[in-house]
Amino acid sequence: MSIDYDYKAEATAAMRMAAATCEPHRSGWLRVALAWQDLTRDQDKLSPSFLQPLLPPTSLRGIAPL
Repeated sequence: MSIDYDYKAEATAAMRMAAATCEPHRSGWLRVALAWQDLTRDQDKLSPSFLQPLLPPTSLRGIAPL
């Protein structure tokens, strides 16, 4: 099973959601964006065996703000 996530694009999408949502939801989106950014930094360090998802993959792109 191969996972081809674009971590930078996911982080950018989460930051856009943070900017577009109301204050109560903003901190949650910021945490999601930071998590994607951490994955971007660690992407070169991880071997493919560590990239197996625990849950089915989801994408933040295309999600409209509440």
